[in-house]
Amino acid sequence: MTNRAMINAAVTMGQLQKGLDVTADNISNVNTYGYKSRGTSFNSLLFQEQNNLPSEDNTDEDRLTPDGLRLGTGAQLSATPMDTKQGGLQETGRTLDFALTQPNTFFKVQVADEGGAPSVQYTRNGTFYLQPDNDSDQMNLVTSEGHAVLDADNQPIQVNQNFKSLNVDGTGNMEVEYPQGTAQLGQLGLTDVTRPQLLVGQGNGRYTFDGLAARGLNLADVSNQYNSGESVVRQGSLEQSNVDLTEAMTDLTTMQRSYQFNARSIRVHDQMMGLVNSIR
Repeated sequence: MTNRAMINAAVTMGQLQKGLDVTADNISNVNTYGYKSRGTSFNSLLFQEQNNLPSEDNTDEDRLTPDGLRLGTGAQLSATPMDTKQGGLQETGRTLDFALTQPNTFFKVQVADEGGAPSVQYTRNGTFYLQPDNDSDQMNLVTSEGHAVLDADNQPIQVNQNFKSLNVDGTGNMEVEYPQGTAQLGQLGLTDVTRPQLLVGQGNGRYTFDGLAARGLNLADVSNQYNSGESVVRQGSLEQSNVDLTEAMTDLTTMQRSYQFNARSIRVHDQMMGLVNSIR
């Protein structure tokens, strides 16, 4: 019995550590633009009723609780749901800063995978820059990490180096002003994510859909190309993280206390085993 109790506490401590990692990640990204916090949800692992009565004849007809002891196997971190609520908007006045005003809308960026093949990922961090293209007189619109920002056709966005200004309206339509006049540049690649809980974080506020095939889903089942015509882009602003620091610190303290309690449980059971083994 004592060994089982120690195992239960050890299993729970491992799951609490995962919850602490999630909460610590939220706290570390409290100032990351476009970051969406994740919550933690715990539930009990399998348990069983163990009969501790001396015989089947020794029963209590008035008993309201199940016979015996309920023996569990610890707790697990069952889910880390993403909080998709809108973060606050911060005015920056910078032309290449863009905030999204709808909670489930994301920018599309192109990121090379481990094999060098380009893949589409999603972000709400609209801190963009213009990077010179070494092979032409064009400039590429990129993220702060240098990943290409995509248009509605999943193509990298480029402008000529002699441009004067870049203007984007609320629907993501881009207009470039040159010395000789203005030109339409297309539309920012915007995606409405219908099932944000299936997004998997890739670091630095980027997300992708992983494991859709295993769930019998495809990309059309979890996202749609933005085409509503509603105003969702605000130029010259950035969306702040939606992390509630007070709530995150409370969750962190609660899980730390639970971790300490389980560690104390292991220590007490170890002392009990030592006491039993010392009896002669």
